[in-house]
Amino acid sequence: MENLSWLEADIVFASSLCYSDVVVKEMIEKGQGLKRGARMITSKLSKDYSRWFDLLRTVSINLSCGDVVFHVLIRNDVVTI
Repeated sequence: MENLSWLEADIVFASSLCYSDVVVKEMIEKGQGLKRGARMITSKLSKDYSRWFDLLRTVSINLSCGDVVFHVLIRNDVVTI
């Protein structure tokens, strides 16, 4: 994940259904570098996402593989140390 450069994005989409919990946690933690108000849409959440994001909405979408839940997060303005 260190080589990815997406922190200037306004919207980040990750179809993370098959990601390991470790990868999802790293993705959410890296997302703390997003600007305030940026959105992240992901099908899997880490337990501590709320340190950097607020949950805007959860939606279920019918895909060819079945119903998939996506979480729409917004980067909050909490500063973590």
